[in-house]
Amino acid sequence: MGMSEDNVGFAFAIIGFSFGFGAPIAGAICEKVSKVVVMQTGQLLIAFSLLLMGPSILFGLPDQIWLMMIGIFFVGFFGAFLFVPVTPEIIEATALQLRN
Repeated sequence: MGMSEDNVGFAFAIIGFSFGFGAPIAGAICEKVSKVVVMQTGQLLIAFSLLLMGPSILFGLPDQIWLMMIGIFFVGFFGAFLFVPVTPEIIEATALQLRN
């Protein structure tokens, strides 16, 4: 796509930045709504975000770098909606394994 190495690195940094931005928001939503609902919403919105990342034949989206960057941002942001709700269970399962 004609991107420089610096721009490719920037694209990967967007995922981490947007995850860090979305994690507190996902945590606040988890306190008010069921964790399952938050995770299902995250999955649905990540699926939409993935459509933005590539040329979509179904929706006629163009193959543009700016559209891909928006998709990458949303994948990281809504990825927090998948990982934040299960993190306490992962920590508890790990602690249980270490005790045994």
